Amino acid sequence: MQALRSALARPTSTSASLVVGGAPALHDCLVERLTTSNRNVFCAATAAEAKAILQREDVVFMILDLFLPDMDGRTFLAQLRDDPASAAIPLLVLDEIGAGNWIKENGLLLGADGYIASPIDMEAVTEQIRHLLRRAHHTVNGPRRDPLTGLLNRAALRESYRQALKTCRAAGEPLSLAL
Repeated sequence: MQALRSALARPTSTSASLVVGGAPALHDCLVERLTTSNRNVFCAATAAEAKAILQREDVVFMILDLFLPDMDGRTFLAQLRDDPASAAIPLLVLDEIGAGNWIKENGLLLGADGYIASPIDMEAVTEQIRHLLRRAHHTVNGPRRDPLTGLLNRAALRESYRQALKTCRAAGEPLSLAL
C-alpha cells in the first residue's frame, strides 16, 4: 500500500526514450541530447532488447533503425503498432545508411510518426523529437476527464492503473481497486 501511495503522491515521474538499432556513436549522441532530469534514454541493439525495455520502462518516445540483427525492423514496427501498450508511442524511423525513399515510405506506411535521414543533423532531430513529444502530450493529456461526470477517461484511467501496477509490482505489494 505504501508503494501505491508514493506513486500517486509523485507529481511527475521519470519517463524514458528508447533508441533501437543504429550505430553506437549515434546512440551516444542521442543519449546526450535526449537525457533530461525526468527522462532517461535507453539503447537497444536488437528487437528483443527493445521489447524487454518496453516491458519495464515507461517509454514515451522511440527512434527505430529498420535494420536490426534479430528481426526485420518493419516487422518490429508493425508489432509495436499492433500492441495497445506501444501503439501510441511517437516513433521516428532512422535511415543511417541513406537508403532513401523506400525506408521513409515503408516506415510511414507502417505507422512511424517521422523519418530521420542520413546525414543526421542532431539539431533537426532534437527539434523533431520536441515537436512529436509536445503533440503526444497534448493528445494523451488533452481531455483527461469526462466533461459531464468529471471522471477520468479510459486512457487516463488505464495510464493511472498501469503506473500503479508497475509501482506495486516493483515493491512486491498487491494492488487493490475499488469501483
